[in-house]
Amino acid sequence: MSAADVWFSGETSFYMLVSVPPVEDSGRIIGSGLDQKLELSAYSDITSLKIAGGFSFNFQQRSINAYLSEAYANLYLGTLSFRAGLQEVAWGVAEIMSAVDVICPSDISDPLNLKRISGGTVKASYDAFPFALELFWIPVFTPAALPSDMTAGIEISNPEPKLENGEVAAKASAYTSAGDFSIYGFYGWEDIPSVDVDFTSTPPTAAGKYDRQIGRA
Repeated sequence: MSAADVWFSGETSFYMLVSVPPVEDSGRIIGSGLDQKLELSAYSDITSLKIAGGFSFNFQQRSINAYLSEAYANLYLGTLSFRAGLQEVAWGVAEIMSAVDVICPSDISDPLNLKRISGGTVKASYDAFPFALELFWIPVFTPAALPSDMTAGIEISNPEPKLENGEVAAKASAYTSAGDFSIYGFYGWEDIPSVDVDFTSTPPTAAGKYDRQIGRA
């Protein structure tokens, strides 16, 4: 750290949701909160480090939640680079959800504060403009965070944290004057579980599981 350039930054945001006509209680504050993001970055000749997190406060529930969104290290070796740690990866152009956004699951437990869930990932990149290649390995599967009322009474089983249950992905890109082109490949797990209901039992029981997914785009 003594030989690196260190930067510290932050961002504060406030949100408020108010009901509007024609509902009878128009003007009532439905939800509000404060989100404080903090980020520490350090750079040297061939390495860099990033740690990002913060806390959010929900005024309605009077609750505070601290979080760590990213914590990873980079190694740069010319056209090759490597990144390992807790990181957010966004494929596609959508802010929160995209058809090809398969690396990081989404946190949709709070409809007012949607965000991605970062996971432990190893990434290798080859960048020789106008072509680029990215390879990903996710050792431990991370599911999407769902609203509690969607999973109430459902027993959900996660894939065991084994080497063969990891996820792999690749992205090849080309940037030309005619446009930007990308090819994606993914072999992992669905972020949202499938649910089977057993109507033969009294009362009926529900069980959820995550299915294997193969994605191409």
